[in-house]
This record gives sequence, structure tokens and C-alpha cells, in this order.
Amino acid sequence: GNLTLAIGIGVNLIAAPPADSVEPGALPPVSLAGETGIEIGPEDFLDLLAPAYPRREPSFTTYGFSPPRTPWRDA
Repeated sequence: GNLTLAIGIGVNLIAAPPADSVEPGALPPVSLAGETGIEIGPEDFLDLLAPAYPRREPSFTTYGFSPPRTPWRDA
């Protein structure tokens, strides 16, 4: 049969939750619009994100999420 992959991520496109709503020590939430001034809807964002995934899939399959997560957490 065919293999199917479901990926769940959260991207704050327009607004972010308050900083006190995340666990202690977590990075403060931000939004794409708040950080860049760019406002984009979910469908348009997915149209940009989906084509980028195949470049990352071999790394995810081999190493899991740790390689991209480490620089993000260290930012």
C-alpha cells in the first residue's frame, strides 16, 4: 500500500499567545506578522511550506527532529 505522513506543527501567522501562557524557560511566542510585518493566510503559508519539506525529509528520517530543533532552541 501507499505510505502516508501526517505532520503537525504550529505557526503563529498573525498573533502569538501571551508569554505567560507557555512553560517556564520556553522561548517567548512570536508571530510571523509581528516579527516581519508580513501577513499571510494559512493556505498561502502552506503553499510555501509544503514544497520545502522534501528537502528536509531525509534528515528527519535519519536523525529525527533534533538537528533543526537545536539551532532554533539556541536562538
